[in-house]
Amino acid sequence: MKSFCKFCIKALISGIIALFVLSLFCIMYYYTGVHVFNPNGATDYTWQKNQFLSKCTEGFALVKMDENGYNNIVEPAENIDILLMGSSNFEGTCISQDENLGYILNTELETENGKLYTYNIAISGHRLYTCIKNLKNALEVYPPQKYVIIETNTVSFDIDDMNSVINGTYPTIPSYDSGILYYMQKTIPATKNIYRNLDDWISAGQKNDEEVITEEADYTGSEYKEVLDKFISFAAADAEEAGVRLIIFYHSETDIDENGNIIKSTDKDALNAFESVCENNNVIFVDMTEDIYELYENEHILARGFINSSVGKGHVNKYGQRIFADRLMKVIGSLESRKEAE
Repeated sequence: MKSFCKFCIKALISGIIALFVLSLFCIMYYYTGVHVFNPNGATDYTWQKNQFLSKCTEGFALVKMDENGYNNIVEPAENIDILLMGSSNFEGTCISQDENLGYILNTELETENGKLYTYNIAISGHRLYTCIKNLKNALEVYPPQKYVIIETNTVSFDIDDMNSVINGTYPTIPSYDSGILYYMQKTIPATKNIYRNLDDWISAGQKNDEEVITEEADYTGSEYKEVLDKFISFAAADAEEAGVRLIIFYHSETDIDENGNIIKSTDKDALNAFESVCENNNVIFVDMTEDIYELYENEHILARGFINSSVGKGHVNKYGQRIFADRLMKVIGSLESRKEAE
């Protein structure tokens, strides 16, 4: 009995030491901290204010969030001119904070009407559905004077999800900002990574067993186009009410074939439907497909992927952020010039 008790005590002490050492490693290698529910509804959640994040799984980045829990380092201006919304690709936590889209726009965007201040509230997991669901609140909490830009990495959408946004029933991303799980994530960084890896492992096994097959929408069908039009007009109405122009910014996934050629994987029917609906609703649609293709063809550089990740996969890198910024500066510069001419 005494031997068993000694063994348990030793095992407990060893486990605590292992968690401590692993947590120190996680802090430098991969630490995403804790996200908390956002009561103002501009986003489903935010990171904790002034929180530190480290990512060395894709690229190498150390990031400190601002006082609102978003990835911004430029000193805030009195008024916001451009509001950025979107997912982790616009958030840009895989690269240095002085290489992401928001920073470049703030330091380089010059128009005929002077400098414009950009504020970035893009955050992981916020796909177009979530951004449009939150758009009205975002425009009230962080009101831009001129433009709101929403990022999407797809132009193929689900009819049920679009309807749930329109009907106000689209789900909110959960945040574990109370209870045991919250305090464990906050005080023992390794527990979040262990939990996530276990969850991914279990989910992968379930997917293999179930082999769920989803039916692709008919992007040329009248039902799809009708719902898509309502979905985009829902967002356009919020932007119009706030007195700003809505820009939807699309960047495609990157696929490389066995010969090293880049594959344009965007569904043409879905793209045409989306482009048409944006035009009908006075929404500016920016398609980065050709820019990404030209970057690879002319400079042999991929807009996605890092030296320590899969080729052309994962998040947008610093080269992708640069061409994003260059394109947006041209679009906004052109829009500002037209205003000046009018």
